[in-house]
Amino acid sequence: MKDLLTLPTPKLPIPPMHERPPDASTFSPNPVRAPKYIVASSSAKATRPSLLSSPAGSADTSEVILLPVKADTKSDGSSDANSDASSDTKLDATSNVKTDVKFDGKLDTLGKERQVAFAHYDGAGKMMRRPFEVMRVSVIEDFRNPFYKRLLLVDSIGCHATFDLFGAQAWLCSLSSSNPNDVQPSFAENSIRISCPDSNISWIVANPTAEDQHTFLDRLCFAGCILYDIGVHFTLLPQAAQPSEGKIRLGSIHATARRTTNAEIVALKVASDNERMSQLINEVQFLMNLHHDGIVGAYGIYAVKTEDRKSLGMLLEHKKGGDLSSWIPTGGLPEPMVRGIAAQICDALVYLHAIPAVHRDIKPSNVLCDRAEDGSVKVFLADFGLAAYAMDKKSISRRCGTGGYVAPEVFRRDWTVKSSSHEVIYITKTDVFSFGMLLYKTALGNNPLTAADASLDTKLRSISRSSLSVANMAGHSDELQHLLFGLCAKNPCQRFSISDALAHPWFSSDKGVSDSNDEREYAKVGWDEFEEAARRLRARRFRTRSDEDPPLYQTN
Repeated sequence: MKDLLTLPTPKLPIPPMHERPPDASTFSPNPVRAPKYIVASSSAKATRPSLLSSPAGSADTSEVILLPVKADTKSDGSSDANSDASSDTKLDATSNVKTDVKFDGKLDTLGKERQVAFAHYDGAGKMMRRPFEVMRVSVIEDFRNPFYKRLLLVDSIGCHATFDLFGAQAWLCSLSSSNPNDVQPSFAENSIRISCPDSNISWIVANPTAEDQHTFLDRLCFAGCILYDIGVHFTLLPQAAQPSEGKIRLGSIHATARRTTNAEIVALKVASDNERMSQLINEVQFLMNLHHDGIVGAYGIYAVKTEDRKSLGMLLEHKKGGDLSSWIPTGGLPEPMVRGIAAQICDALVYLHAIPAVHRDIKPSNVLCDRAEDGSVKVFLADFGLAAYAMDKKSISRRCGTGGYVAPEVFRRDWTVKSSSHEVIYITKTDVFSFGMLLYKTALGNNPLTAADASLDTKLRSISRSSLSVANMAGHSDELQHLLFGLCAKNPCQRFSISDALAHPWFSSDKGVSDSNDEREYAKVGWDEFEEAARRLRARRFRTRSDEDPPLYQTN
């Protein structure tokens, strides 16, 4: 999007696209499955008591060579590489590993018993790995950010270590157990290799059975790891059924453990450049952990190829109605209809802010529409590429969003300092401002801050010192005007919280009380009426279109 604003700040880790993992599936009706590999050991040395407890750099290694084989080939102890080479290379066994991690509550040491080794490639392209040893393996939350996951390893003497799974890649591999120091009986044939973006060391987790191997890979999928087996779980629809533009591809999702809903057709959101791939990695961490019927769901992230470029693709729910921006005519939608739509978005934000997390790019094009089973309009908050955990000060200090929807305080020179020192409510109110601008656009049909005749710099400078005008609110209720003032207040201290917004009298106009649990239910918008209103108002726009929209902001 041309209007997407990301000011210069440290970027998220870029996913490493090493040549070592299997080739990604290509965009074709029948994606190519990733080939398996055999890792054969040619020599071995004495090992230390535990790979988790030894000092960094003390790890002895066995030299191994990567051998590509057919998918149905089985490895055995006789598959040693024919190499006389030996290596004195030392591995830093603890890079990207934390053994002093704090946890909120008891440490989960009850993971399934597996066999673990670590490995890396030397300068000659040969893989060096340590012998397998028994460990309990668990996927746990990062205590600093519940949306991020870590792999917890606990060895036989109780030493534990974790490493970050953010941006990690994982794939199936079949290894031989020719190293005499490997624990026996060996599980090496049913292995998964996990490669992290900020370390030259990868981990190999061997599982007791092939079923355990695939179950653990599914667990890594739910943890947001980049996988290579998209062809096993997803098949593209024919080209004639694909959208004519955009980075979305449609396909059928297979009935596997990774399909968590009854959906049969899903969307594949593709990112090819580094910035968008970073955002996609961040987005999947959130969508795999958020559970609200007003937030779009995801099914995992995969390595793919598009136009011979290594890319990433995230499988997510497909919403046939498109995004909200495509439904908004000049002049906006009828106020009762806007109320029914806005209430759903507001409810999703109440859930999100209670975590607490922030979306940071709320706008009509990031709200998807669909027809519910009862014939009403159902909307979903989508595109969490810029989302952040509100307690993550480093991420929150990053200035980002879309021009015309970003809160004024984000552009203050002291934002970095204030975002680190203020309470969570101060952070979540940036989303409230964006929601207010979305509501304004939906109800009135325009957002002058995104007008084509003003430069982006001019828009950003004006928003930082602006106040809301009522000049173009004629014909709308006093309650709506009051709500917009509260949502779009320049001073965050005077701005509504999202809970305040949902409790506002404007939302009460069309809501009743459920007899069962005293929960408030909001009036639904009929899909047919929604389509008719958008069609009728679009037709009116071409008959009576004004040359210029009145300004939303007035400079003090």
